[in-house]
Amino acid sequence: MSSTRIGALAGWLTLAGILAFEVIGPSVAVGQRVSGSTDRALIEAYYGNSVLVAFGLGQFAIIIGFVVFVTALREALVRSEQATFWANAGFAFALVAAALLLVRSAVEMALVRALAAGTDILPTFFAWDFTYNGALYAMEAGYPTVFALAMRAWRSTPRWYLGLALLVSGLQLVNMTSLAIGLPFAAALPGNAAFAVWFGVTAWILGRHGSTAAATARAALPEAA
Repeated sequence: MSSTRIGALAGWLTLAGILAFEVIGPSVAVGQRVSGSTDRALIEAYYGNSVLVAFGLGQFAIIIGFVVFVTALREALVRSEQATFWANAGFAFALVAAALLLVRSAVEMALVRALAAGTDILPTFFAWDFTYNGALYAMEAGYPTVFALAMRAWRSTPRWYLGLALLVSGLQLVNMTSLAIGLPFAAALPGNAAFAVWFGVTAWILGRHGSTAAATARAALPEAA
């Protein structure tokens, strides 16, 4: 299997993992994620659920798939000289995002354990909140558009793809400021939904590009006598 197909598969599995371990699973098992709150009782009620540790382990696995996906995307893009700079920049944004995701999940698991041990978790929660709902959104505003600029070099990239990426980046920049300006939790939903769509479309384009490149390579081979 080619690296582009491996990357596309990793992208789809990552998206499925995000929905299962970050969105649907925790919402069903625990309820709406707490963010932007200073209500000690509300925060402690949420992190009093030990099942969040299991979801955290799933989130670690998601990051493995994410790194494979963006590595394959970069590898495919840098084969085109005009895409190299943007591909490397997008990869850098994505690696920083992966590191923040690791910290986010580890700290969230630590909040569950700290609360169970009777420790005050509010300062750690505030650090987690600004990491997840601030710094991470900044990176997620960066790499969709930067990768989209690189992917203009591919014939398999739809013309509307850059517009989608710009929309995602704009919405994630709004989300980045949500804690600072006091936006409600629901305000982040359009950006997160658009990001999920962008992620799936990008995995589809990567797989499509791999199929097109393979077909072109086969057509270039001399016919057997």
